[in-house]
Amino acid sequence: MVMQRQKQTDWKKRILFLVLGCSILCLLMLFTSCSAESQGDVLVVIKGSASTTNETDSAIASDIDTEIASYHISLYGPNSSSIKLERDLEADETETLFQTLPTGQWKLRVQAMNAEGNTVRSLCYDSSYSDRLAGFTIAKGKVTEINCTLVPCTSGEGTLSVSIDWTGVSDNLIPDESIVILSVVPLTDVEGLDEATVSNSGITSQSITSDDISLTINPDSSETISLDLTNVPSGLYEVSAEVQDEATTTRIWKGVKFARIMDTGTTTVAMTLLDTAIQVGSTNLSIDEDIAPLDVSFTSNPTELTYSNSVGVDGSVSGTFTVSTDSSVDLFNWYVNGDLATDEDTTDDPQSFTYTFSETGQYTITCVVIDSDNGNLGSAQCEVTVIPSEEEN
Repeated sequence: MVMQRQKQTDWKKRILFLVLGCSILCLLMLFTSCSAESQGDVLVVIKGSASTTNETDSAIASDIDTEIASYHISLYGPNSSSIKLERDLEADETETLFQTLPTGQWKLRVQAMNAEGNTVRSLCYDSSYSDRLAGFTIAKGKVTEINCTLVPCTSGEGTLSVSIDWTGVSDNLIPDESIVILSVVPLTDVEGLDEATVSNSGITSQSITSDDISLTINPDSSETISLDLTNVPSGLYEVSAEVQDEATTTRIWKGVKFARIMDTGTTTVAMTLLDTAIQVGSTNLSIDEDIAPLDVSFTSNPTELTYSNSVGVDGSVSGTFTVSTDSSVDLFNWYVNGDLATDEDTTDDPQSFTYTFSETGQYTITCVVIDSDNGNLGSAQCEVTVIPSEEEN
């Protein structure tokens, strides 16, 4: 009797363990099924970023090594979670697959590094994140593909080295008592420009603010000047130099270039004056080609205008210039012989520009289009001649 009860108890235990085991197995299968349905993959594809640059003007680009040696990829998400995944790729690897990621909204950061470990390229700026990130959604059971185009990195600080040389100019074109006014204006959002420092013993006045840098330099009878601006935030800059007669403040020459500052690098901007440039005026415009310049071209521009005036009335003639672009542009800068046009000169349409010429002569009109978020630009340039009327001849 006792043995029979013991057997019944053993069978009950076995049945109980069997039921419990089946329940656990079912729960595991259900959890695995649910987990699989709430996961997805993402394929990160890196394109549009050359491993080396094709710079045609070494005076405009930083001397930092821009050849890409590796990529560092970071994933953040989903939503407000603290998950962070990181992966490194070699330069010849153009894609990588992250698998079994929880569903939801993720963010991606891609950094291209040179052999020294400096970041030389990153994703385009996204205003919704206020950072160089890309957002994507992981859907259950699907592969999300992200195509990444990398642009020059704008973090850190570098050095801007500027030199101006007029040794090749005839002595009678530049007075002995001349000064040089140098202006550096950021074309992309930068922080800390007011912390930049300059070294040159000939500087007679300087203004270094968070918006721009302005320096007045006395060459002291020399026909060349050079200076270094250090701790300049990375980004794209307009660098202009103007030579003036100190006694009369008459402008003798002005040149404009565009320079890209990169972290830990030195960008050298060299300007050389020639007799012809001083006689007619010009805009020295150089653009580096480490990314394709923005597309812009003139669709309407006069090549010759007739200037006339009546007795007792100041003469003038106006010309309207129009450009078109298929690129993403948020800023149009117009220049007349190197002078940035004022608000009074521009029209309501930024792609159109009307200028009133008050003197006869040869003029260079330049339109520079800028994508300030991604630090890219392009330009178009034309010449217009303002001639006197037959009555004045």
